[in-house]
Amino acid sequence: MIKSTEKSLYEQMHMNEIGIENRKYLLGIDKKGLDLLSLYKHIIEATIDDIVDEFYKIETSIDEIALLIGDIDTLKRLKRAQKNYI
Repeated sequence: MIKSTEKSLYEQMHMNEIGIENRKYLLGIDKKGLDLLSLYKHIIEATIDDIVDEFYKIETSIDEIALLIGDIDTLKRLKRAQKNYI
């Protein structure tokens, strides 16, 4: 049996077409939204570090979330995974 630490985030989340469609539905992303994201892809890619840093700045300002994250190494791994996910 493969440990979760040996799997990518994609594998751990059992990402497949159905999972992706469900996430798009939950986020309210439709064809028009995907088209808009495509238009801004180069901007998102150019600013991904800032986007993820801002996200975790907000997240870690919440004590309960900061405690769950726990340490700088975990935070770095989360940021790296978030960038890959985006």
